[in-house]
Amino acid sequence: MTTINTAGHRAFEQAVPDPARVAMLNSAVRQGDPLAENVIAELDALGTPARAMLDLALRRGLHAVESPTPAIEAFVHAIEAVPENVDTSLAETGDRASISIPPFWHSIALALASLLPNYTNIRVAKVLASTGNLAYSAGRRLAETAAWRVNVTTPGGLKPGGAGYIGAVQVRLLHARVRTALLRRGWDVEADGVPINRADTLNTWLDFTVVPFTALERLGFELGPQEERDLYRYWGHVGHLLGIDPDWCAQITCHKEGAAWRECLLATQVLGLDDNVRAIQGALIDTVAERLATLMPNGPPSVARSLVFALARRVLGDAACDAMECKPSDLGGIVDMFATQNAALRREYRESQQSWDRYLERNAGQYLQASAHLQGPTTYEKAHTTPPPNGVTPVTEG
Repeated sequence: MTTINTAGHRAFEQAVPDPARVAMLNSAVRQGDPLAENVIAELDALGTPARAMLDLALRRGLHAVESPTPAIEAFVHAIEAVPENVDTSLAETGDRASISIPPFWHSIALALASLLPNYTNIRVAKVLASTGNLAYSAGRRLAETAAWRVNVTTPGGLKPGGAGYIGAVQVRLLHARVRTALLRRGWDVEADGVPINRADTLNTWLDFTVVPFTALERLGFELGPQEERDLYRYWGHVGHLLGIDPDWCAQITCHKEGAAWRECLLATQVLGLDDNVRAIQGALIDTVAERLATLMPNGPPSVARSLVFALARRVLGDAACDAMECKPSDLGGIVDMFATQNAALRREYRESQQSWDRYLERNAGQYLQASAHLQGPTTYEKAHTTPPPNGVTPVTEG
């Protein structure tokens, strides 16, 4: 394994991480989600009737279930007991900050700013390898993540029974299923922490907030102060559904605070390059390059691949990309041109509320159209309906 220089790996340069917070997150590395794990045990023990009961509770509410089983009752009750500091009022309008980003650019930011560096977390790579996810299609994995994000951010998606509400809970249960199976197979908690632990879940939450949106700023998509605040208010609700400590989310109300928490999380991670990391990163880069190649059908594949590296260097910086062995690219000037054009168009759309609303409506339609292309149930949809034959389900990034 090659150890990555953490300072070079970071997409954000902050002060020294708060020692108390680092200690708290180090403790969270060894903590799972008992409420969700108890549900998985109950589903596997009781089978179809329990699965139907859980599905009904998520779609219509716990009150619609007659005599719920203990684990399902405790789990859904906790979900429905929304903490006072979690703001659910934005569910009606959806995550307008996310909707304000064209789908193509949002996918680039998630792939290259969130996932690519996150895969250098040796523990994350080990979980993916242990679930057989190295062989699982990177394209499918990204498509499922994108569909999940669309459901979560769409107006009404987070209302009880909505597609985003149910999807967020299903991802939580998927993580619990994988965690339970790996622990049962002898996962070394002392060496590697609990698989998909509480700190990992917070890290995922930041991979949908501060990480991609900081990258998007570097690509010409800047949020206004109120948009930034609303982004974190909205995702505080998502965090509750995912089982993240609401007090953690309540403390993260802007990019600056998100970056500070991200720095503390990095201090708890083992970052490096091994065979698992290189395989996952390589599959991700190939997938993004293939998508870019479809947009330039007359160009050689090497151009699309070089553009991926140029985009990565724009959003992460040269030091982080060098640490991850991303190749240099001579297409940085093209990416600079894209960023300038994106910023100019965004200013133009903001000139009137009418043009901005039309822009948001167009983006929302494109998101829904893209997610509609996904065929078959997602991994997280199947996680609580049908137990995997080998006891371990591949992990998606959602």
